[in-house]
Amino acid sequence: AAALAKNVRALFEADFGIGVTGIAGPDGGSPDKPVGTVWWSIDEERWSRTECLHLSGTRREIRLRSVEKVLMELSNLLKG
Repeated sequence: AAALAKNVRALFEADFGIGVTGIAGPDGGSPDKPVGTVWWSIDEERWSRTECLHLSGTRREIRLRSVEKVLMELSNLLKG
């Protein structure tokens, strides 16, 4: 997720880059990385933030919650 965010920022010459990756299901999980494991990252020139989420629900719900979380974090960072 961190590399995604950094590369997105560089590719688009943007102030911020966002990367989200993980296992939304319904398949693909493992004991070490169960369905609902999602990493997100926000990258800016002077700093970056990366976190892991453990979500439940359908594939659609996991994807929506991931997007909501990272956009909320970006909003909070922009507000200071």
